[in-house]
Amino acid sequence: MKKLLYLLIFTAFILQGCTGRNIKTAANNEPVEKTTIPTKVYSNEKMPLLSVADIVSLQVNLGLPSNRKPPLLNSMNEYDNKIIKKVVNWLNSSETIGNEIFYGKRGYPTTVSIKLRNGDYIFIEPAYIINVTKNRDGNTTFTGSQIKGEVVFEKRNQDDKLLKRIRLKSPEVYDWLKEKWREDVLVISHQ
Repeated sequence: MKKLLYLLIFTAFILQGCTGRNIKTAANNEPVEKTTIPTKVYSNEKMPLLSVADIVSLQVNLGLPSNRKPPLLNSMNEYDNKIIKKVVNWLNSSETIGNEIFYGKRGYPTTVSIKLRNGDYIFIEPAYIINVTKNRDGNTTFTGSQIKGEVVFEKRNQDDKLLKRIRLKSPEVYDWLKEKWREDVLVISHQ
């Protein structure tokens, strides 16, 4: 029994270190989670994130609130599908950096939302490095800036439950999000 207890404590210790999270217990024995800023873990592991066949549509979302939106790219449209394939190929050939544990947008970045046939959604946006500063008055200040060449890949189901969130090294997707999407999307007249 004592060995089992040690094994459970050791496993919890290892899992805590692997996830980058500190789990504490409150006075009422409810778990309290403190999120920490992740360290970059570069990996050469390549795994397909998406299949073009699973995609219904792709939408570029401009950062600032506006009545104007770029046109929705429909996978059934031949021209739109070429753009969707290009983005999916870049995502699938990107390098996984690690989990995006600490997360927060700064400003109004341009993002991409992808609707899948099963009703799930993929969201792609620039990755940020977040600096946390403890002020003399006890308050905390968060400042962030985009990390060039890196994006966050987030998958959510129809109920908006987070299924996956990872950071990717993908200069192509990052550059496309910054400005190059205009070369593809704005020339569309949906023939």
